[in-house]
Amino acid sequence: MLSIYNQILNILNKHPETEKIKRDKLAIYHVMGIAHQNLGFSENSHVVFHEGKRLSEELDDKESLHSFSFLLDFYYSCTGNPSLVIERAKNSFKKGLESNDIQLTIGSAENLWVAYLAPDEDQKSIEVLIKAINFLDQANIDIKTNPLIPVFYADFCGRYAEILSCTGDLEKSEVYCKKAHHYTTLNNAEPPHNELAGATTENNFGLLYLLKGYGKLALERFQKSLTLLEEINYLRMIPNTLVRMGNAYAIVGDFDRALESIERGLKLRNMEHPFIQYVDNISLAEIQYETSDYNKAALYAEKALEISKKSNIKWAEGKTNILLGCISRQQEKSQIKKAEAFILYGITKLEEVNYKWMIAKGYSELGELYRSAGRKEDTINALKKAELIFVELRTVYYLARIHEIYHLVYKDEGDFPKSRKHLIQAIDIMKEFGADGWVERYEKELAELT
Repeated sequence: MLSIYNQILNILNKHPETEKIKRDKLAIYHVMGIAHQNLGFSENSHVVFHEGKRLSEELDDKESLHSFSFLLDFYYSCTGNPSLVIERAKNSFKKGLESNDIQLTIGSAENLWVAYLAPDEDQKSIEVLIKAINFLDQANIDIKTNPLIPVFYADFCGRYAEILSCTGDLEKSEVYCKKAHHYTTLNNAEPPHNELAGATTENNFGLLYLLKGYGKLALERFQKSLTLLEEINYLRMIPNTLVRMGNAYAIVGDFDRALESIERGLKLRNMEHPFIQYVDNISLAEIQYETSDYNKAALYAEKALEISKKSNIKWAEGKTNILLGCISRQQEKSQIKKAEAFILYGITKLEEVNYKWMIAKGYSELGELYRSAGRKEDTINALKKAELIFVELRTVYYLARIHEIYHLVYKDEGDFPKSRKHLIQAIDIMKEFGADGWVERYEKELAELT
């Protein structure tokens, strides 16, 4: 489709740029702009948006100017150039709130929270998201003339819910997932906007369940989202959904399907935000680690670390250092201090942003490191720290991995009754969460014990 429009533009560009020619070109850039937004950005996207903005200014078309200005800022936000967006979007957001301008407020809010992903500004994102959500709650909006509003609302609630989940408030996170579902159900837009709003809402729930460890529930939600996205061919969200599905497959212990889903998502990627590039690489690194391909895991993890440092995403740097510590433990079994330094540094970075469940996972990995080094007291202390956080967050799934390490501690000592006890507890938890791959793995270990 885009190639056809490019051919038409080439023909129009051979003529003097009269007002009629300008309007004809502007109409084409509108269609191309929507296509670039929906399909995912490419290197030519900014040319389309710049030209659309130029023609809008020259024709004094304020509505088109607003549209292309939003698309251009959204492009810069999504491709990791927040410095080109933030100040302008902040001023627009403030102006939109003051003037009760729906399009200006929502467009600038979307650009702002996406721009804040790169500099790791969760608190600033929260302030924008809450104001935008409250604005829409109070606004009297005609969905027929503003069909994208439910999509934006679900997007705002989803991002806020994600931050809440990472910092430990899973109950409030679920409240905002349900809030988005209620709003999009109440404000039913025409196709394809209704499908897009529904897909966004399902993605929100999928991510919540993923972070809580409910792999099967997460897969159900992501599959519903994927079905809706494929129905309307909205390629911008399909890759993210497939990568998230891959992580959900890993949660239930199906690593073959996890890798297949992630790789399928990556094939559909266009130009993306550094945050998305990070998620892709860390997801692949984690899968390769769990399948014992430590060399590949190290390559992906090092790429993820490079992105996190360049973009100043503290939690990503912390999470990656913990994984690098785990990989180092497997590749260089005698280099305990090196692996320990990675993990401790990772925990420190995560504590700076208070990403609790990742901190807890860091302590559980530290416990496994100490166990492999025969340092039982340090192992128990690290595991207790992890256990306290997981209990506080009510993320029972991750306690199974704690029991797995306890099982190994007592197995190393030859205390098989205690070893079996913890392994059975791990199996019971994984059965409850439908993590069949992990159940099979643990039951095999249990059979070997007996």
